[in-house]
Amino acid sequence: MSNENNIPDYAMVPAKEISPSELIPITEGLQYDNVQVTNVEIPEPFFFTIEEDILVPDVKPDLSEILLMDGNVSLATREIVHMAKDDEMLTISGDIQLQTLYLPEINQGAYTIISIHNKIPFKDQIKAKPFTTIVLSCEIDKIEFSVINERKYRARITLRLLEKEYSDQKLSIFRGIEGEDIQCLKEMRLISSVASRTKDMLSISEEITPSSDYSPEEILFSRITALENYMQITSDKAIISGFIYVTLLYKIKSSNDDLTCESFQQIKEKVEFTQFIPLHISTEAMGYSPVFDSSNLRLYLDKNEDGRSIFRLEGNLITHIELYNASQVEIISDAYHKERTFKFDINSCESRITVANLTGENSLREIFSPDLKGREIQCILFTSSKIIGADTYASQGLLTTEGIIGVNMLCLSADEDAEIIKVSEEFPFRLSMTRSNNDLSDEYVTKVFIKDFWAEKINGKQLEFNASLLANVEIVRTSSFNLITNPCFEGSRSDESSCPIIIYTCRADDSLWDIAKRFKTTVSSISSINDLEGEVIEPNKKLLILR
Repeated sequence: MSNENNIPDYAMVPAKEISPSELIPITEGLQYDNVQVTNVEIPEPFFFTIEEDILVPDVKPDLSEILLMDGNVSLATREIVHMAKDDEMLTISGDIQLQTLYLPEINQGAYTIISIHNKIPFKDQIKAKPFTTIVLSCEIDKIEFSVINERKYRARITLRLLEKEYSDQKLSIFRGIEGEDIQCLKEMRLISSVASRTKDMLSISEEITPSSDYSPEEILFSRITALENYMQITSDKAIISGFIYVTLLYKIKSSNDDLTCESFQQIKEKVEFTQFIPLHISTEAMGYSPVFDSSNLRLYLDKNEDGRSIFRLEGNLITHIELYNASQVEIISDAYHKERTFKFDINSCESRITVANLTGENSLREIFSPDLKGREIQCILFTSSKIIGADTYASQGLLTTEGIIGVNMLCLSADEDAEIIKVSEEFPFRLSMTRSNNDLSDEYVTKVFIKDFWAEKINGKQLEFNASLLANVEIVRTSSFNLITNPCFEGSRSDESSCPIIIYTCRADDSLWDIAKRFKTTVSSISSINDLEGEVIEPNKKLLILR
């Protein structure tokens, strides 16, 4: 015993220096599968505001009050391949086709409602991930307006930009080493890749007959929306049928200068179409619901072969369609060698994929009493509606979409002056779709469309609004997994003998894989020797392990 601090002599001997183990990279016999993966990111919507002062054209009368302002958005480029650095910004641009209905300062009889159509260009910048393909969609979120003077008004338009970012990469999935007894932990993971992204243009030319015997004088307001009705995918083509929904307000030619219910007419029409889009895909693919761009379609007054006044819907309907492959792939996330120390790095990966696309329909009926300030309604001249907002959540085996529909009406008062009354209301709606296998990681991209709507007067103080709604919900799921990279052996093959029989007491966080890896045996061997059923083991259970 040493006299210094009563420390034993053996404790004063310097510890033997442990030399670092040598890692030997494996250069031969490695087995990999190469898999193409497309990762889909959906950033939060980007909002930006366009403010524009608009002059009343010289040929139009002085402005008194704005009744209605609405429009649609056309992007200059919908798809962008972004190869820049992280700090570079992307420029987006397009224009807003704005429609404004207003009352003039001086009542002009049957020509009381005046329309102005403008095209407002816009440009802004967004930040996006490099080395991605970005697909954009843009819509009007909110419009605010104010009258500056009788010849000028101001429009403040908030746009809502939606992005989907696609990044493609090739994954090398470790499968084993030829000639080596490698034990592998295998997991099934869902991954996807884009099989085809394409667009097609369909030429449209259709007649729409006025709803009354009076000849139309001028189109005041129009809205055009295309919706899918049916889609079939084969290896060489996509067959899409759908409807183009048209809503328009027009004024008629009449010798009567008084404002009446017949002074303006509203038409709601749907035009059926079928589109064949060529495809070139080698494997069976699934598809998203098509996205329609109807910004190139126009409505104008024309004459048919009999010389009767009609409306003509003409232009090009552009359809964007995306097909993807989704499959279960076996991933080896962990491995060990029964005789040698096997080392490797782990690469954590994610695959965000669209696993389903659901649609649901429902109807809305609201009876309401607007604030008429003591007046009564003689008739409804015009009704327009739009979806203001919608969100989807999962609950009890259902996907539920809730949102708000905004309604604007122009009515004629029942008093002697026959004034125009503006009515604006917002109504909640709800749609449900069956979806039993919801996942906590699911995200929902929701689009709600108004297939049809109509309004009726119940009495002078009560109105009824009805709508038929269609919701499309794209379900995006994140699939996380680990990939084995840089496999190595530590040192040479060991000749040391180890204890052939072990009694092991299980701990709370143990799994059969962890125990087999620790003692360099196999899961099947442990299960067989100990008569285990399944992979769940109880804490403190004793296992016999033979090596």
